Amino acid sequence: MILDARNESININGFDCDYISFGKGKDPLIMLPGVGDGFKTAKGVALPFALMYRCFAESFRVYVFSRRNDMPEGFTTADMADDLDDIMEALGIGPASVFGVSQGGMIAQQMAIRHPDKVSSLVLAVTASRPNEIMRESLETWIGMADRDDYKGIMLDTAERSYTGDYLERARMINGMIAAAKPKDYTRFRILCRSCLDHDVFDNLHKISCPALIIGADQDKVLGTAASEEMQGMIPNSQLYMYEGYSHGVYEQAKDFNSRVLRFLMRQKIGICGNTEEKITVGEGTGYPLNGALTLPHDVSKPVPAVVMVHGSGPSNMDEKVGKLTPFKDLAEGLAAHGIASLRYDKRTYAHAGRIKKLKGGITVKEETIEDAVLAVRLLKDDPRIDPDQIYILGHSMGAMLAPRIDAEGADVKGLIMMAGTPYRLEEIVLRQLKQAGEERSVLKYVVGIENRTFSRKFRNLYSMSDEEAKEKKFAGGIPLYYFKEMGRKTAADYLLENSKPVLIMQGGKDFQVLANEDFASFRQLLAGRSNTFFKLYPELDHAFVYAICDDITKASKEYNVERHIGKEVIKDIADFINRS
Repeated sequence: MILDARNESININGFDCDYISFGKGKDPLIMLPGVGDGFKTAKGVALPFALMYRCFAESFRVYVFSRRNDMPEGFTTADMADDLDDIMEALGIGPASVFGVSQGGMIAQQMAIRHPDKVSSLVLAVTASRPNEIMRESLETWIGMADRDDYKGIMLDTAERSYTGDYLERARMINGMIAAAKPKDYTRFRILCRSCLDHDVFDNLHKISCPALIIGADQDKVLGTAASEEMQGMIPNSQLYMYEGYSHGVYEQAKDFNSRVLRFLMRQKIGICGNTEEKITVGEGTGYPLNGALTLPHDVSKPVPAVVMVHGSGPSNMDEKVGKLTPFKDLAEGLAAHGIASLRYDKRTYAHAGRIKKLKGGITVKEETIEDAVLAVRLLKDDPRIDPDQIYILGHSMGAMLAPRIDAEGADVKGLIMMAGTPYRLEEIVLRQLKQAGEERSVLKYVVGIENRTFSRKFRNLYSMSDEEAKEKKFAGGIPLYYFKEMGRKTAADYLLENSKPVLIMQGGKDFQVLANEDFASFRQLLAGRSNTFFKLYPELDHAFVYAICDDITKASKEYNVERHIGKEVIKDIADFINRS
């Protein structure tokens, strides 16, 4: 089943509860819907929910819990939180991240107050800690419509209060169609509405100790904007984000809503705890100044270890952003939680692309990458908060290929962290990837075959060409062959065999750009027996060290356009390597 989506139910303490579970992650995420649960529980809708919230599925095991099927009159949000606590206990879930929307957010507040050991982080979306005039008017209107058996009125009024713009027109139409299927009974819905009107935990919000993200909407017609703002003022470890131009249905309407929640949850998952980030310029005063960020752990009372992050191939910003992935940002935040600083910066070909394109004869990796990495290391060595004897180069992909050379050509660091690197020459990897693309899709076989033969001929006599000849001849995209020749004169393997410093070599098992059974295996064979060289393979991770979706090099854009984040296992392994070196 897609995302392993399951419709499930549990009978506990004499009551039944429907719920959904999906996702491949190990850490639990509990989602609690609003009062619409009074009409329709989670029963039978696992697949639509899994598709709607699929961005969470890579990093979490997601549970969507309805309220108990049969509720007595006067059932409160506190009672609902106690039910959830019992369910989590019975299912062996917890502690968990809890994400509540509207009334679900009220239950989430009660959980964090009454059962703090079960809540690791909290997302409170378009919800309130106590009734206000706007909220009372909304809920009392719906209760009155329920009393009159006006289901269509409830559906249309919900649309009017919840959505804005073109989305409102679609919601009117959809809710109008839904209204054709009247519920048999409004009792459950009324109980949920009344529990919202009785919900008041404002004076206890200070007891919420876990990190909390509060999301509001500046045109919320169900509970207003003050509800979100006053919660943020009372919950100690909280942050508030207010959407502009949206109403109560922002969680459905805003395209970045789920990704915003995911970023917050992942920051908690990898242990962000008070790190600071400073703007910094690498190469200040040179012809190619680069914007950068120095991420420091909370405690710098004594000098701390640090890493300089070196990008893969192509233009890249300081986060090494590709699609919806930001590997360097994930690493910086995660390492800071382990007491390790990091410096990342925009790549020269990203920040100064126009100038570089005009350079006669192009550039080599020395100008593209090595010079700036050496300058970054020197910046760290001059910072009194950084231990100058505990600086590491962390290279990813092509950055990993260059890390040993950067060390040898002026960085002189303590050790190297090589993520998805290769001991082979760059042109060998290019030709192999072309071959892979042809094998994966028969429709491309002919075209790729021609390209492969063409490029093979170009590279065949590369190292016997004069430098001037190599500078004149071009590869795809106008890259001079000299770029490959200059880099290939000495590989990462050559540098490593001359280097006795600590090295951590990391590889994703489902990486289709650099291969575990070839590149990683070759490193292991080449460096076997070295006591300070460590190897780590992650069978389920891809080239960016997030959980893989595709195993086909021709689907790279799909692979990198689903938001995921580097998990704590990878970050912990890097931190452990630094701390023991």
